[in-house]
Formats: sequence, structure tokens, C-alpha cells
Amino acid sequence: MSHGRRFICDNDLQSPPWILTPPDARHALKVLRLKAGDIVTLMDGRGGTRKAAIEVLPHGRVSAHPAGPVLQALPPSVRLHLFVAAPHPGVMDEIITHAVELAAWKILTAPGEHSQSTFSVLERRLPRWRLLVRSACKQSGNPFFPELTVMRSFIEAVEALPRAGFHFAQQAPPLPPSSPIGAGDIALAVGPEGDFSPEERQILVRRGLRPAGLGPYTLRVDTAALSALAHFGPAMLRAGRPDISD
Repeated sequence: MSHGRRFICDNDLQSPPWILTPPDARHALKVLRLKAGDIVTLMDGRGGTRKAAIEVLPHGRVSAHPAGPVLQALPPSVRLHLFVAAPHPGVMDEIITHAVELAAWKILTAPGEHSQSTFSVLERRLPRWRLLVRSACKQSGNPFFPELTVMRSFIEAVEALPRAGFHFAQQAPPLPPSSPIGAGDIALAVGPEGDFSPEERQILVRRGLRPAGLGPYTLRVDTAALSALAHFGPAMLRAGRPDISD
């Protein structure tokens, strides 16, 4: 689907004019076929959006000028912190892209006992993941960049999670139909391809994350993570947000 003429603004939305990055300028001119005066949406990744009119500059550059006020989205009423004990890096690519579309508030990963990826592998992947976050926000219209963190150890990651939420196990009771805390921060912990070890599950329980099931079948890591986010997605998005579609 089209990303609706949305572009990331790395500068203050109160300080025009704005210059699109070279990749965004090429996309605007070559793919979207935008012309001078066409209206786009600028996003700052912190909930702010603003309509702007583009101006085509020499050498393929594109600037944007205000065409409406700054709109500020309210943070979601339920903020989901997704922790995935590091799967294969390519699998984590997919999880991050779709987690942004499902409005994850924070995304954490760290090596687990059964993980295929080491901390150094995850750390090298972090610049790519940050680019995926930006792209997914433009695509989906999510006005908030989720905080994306790579941690050295499973323990360190668990200690950074809220003290309420779930970790997923096939034989556990199903997730409740709504947020267990009404509003606030909820952790969702998903194991790697080899799943959590028994010791890791004990650590998660001590943190306050209850075991929960996502159905009768064995799910892939990415399917489990996205199913968990989608389960609570409607609750997260009850908070108001500006209309940032074109």
C-alpha cells in the first residue's frame, strides 16, 4: 500500500523550510510524481505531524513549506513493550517492520539461552533496524517511533520491562480479551526459535509476566510476536490521534 505522501522530518516542525533527504526527494519526484505545490505530511516521530507544500529545487532537491498547523497525537493509552529473545536477524527485520505498524511502543531484543544471534550480531544490525522503523512509520502513519534497544543479556532486557504482562507458551491459558491493567505499560515476551528455557521462564514470572497462549498451534517467532501485538492493538489505539492521511 502507498505510504500516503508521508515523509520524516528530522528537524523541528515549527522551523520551516524543511529539506527532504535525497532518498525521500527521489521517491517524491520519481515514484510519487509530485509537483511543486503538492501537499505532503511531515512526521517528527514524536507524535507531531504537519501538512506541507513541496517546492522542487535544482539538482533533484525538494523542500517543503507549511500548509497547516502542527498536530500532536496523544500517546496510546496502552503502551506495549515487545521483548523478543534474539531470533535470526532476518526474522527480527520482519518483526520490527510489522511491530511499528501495530504501534509497539518499545522493542527490545537480547540473546537468550537458545538464541541463534549474539549481542555483536544484534548490535551490527541496529542501524538497519532504525531505518526499518522510519520506513514503517511512513508506510503505516504511526506518528511515534518506537524506542528500539539491543541489550547484552537476557537478564538486562527483562529488568528493563514493565512489571506487568505476558510471556508466551503453547500450553498456557489464552490471553485475556483486553488489557489486564486498563491503561499503562504492558510487556510481551516472545522466545527465539528454540523458545525460552525453563530458567528463563522462571525469571519472566518473577518479573510479573504471566504465561499465556496464542492458540493450539506452534507459531513461528514472528507470527507469535505480531499476534500478541495485534491482540492488544485496538486497546492501544483508543487514544486520540490527528488525521495524518492525505
